[in-house]
Amino acid sequence: MAPGDHVFALGGRFPSAMRVATRVRGRLGVQPKLGDAFRAPELSASAALLGARRTSDPT
Repeated sequence: MAPGDHVFALGGRFPSAMRVATRVRGRLGVQPKLGDAFRAPELSASAALLGARRTSDPT
């Protein structure tokens, strides 16, 4: 996978998305939202979205 890859073009599916969300929450302390995959389907855009949320949310 590369930063510019599109999640849905890679065959993204709901069960896989749930596993990724669990890992992201555990490793980064940020809970991805359901709509994030649609707002930022490219991996680099998703990383930027979650990074911004992580720095703006103190929890």
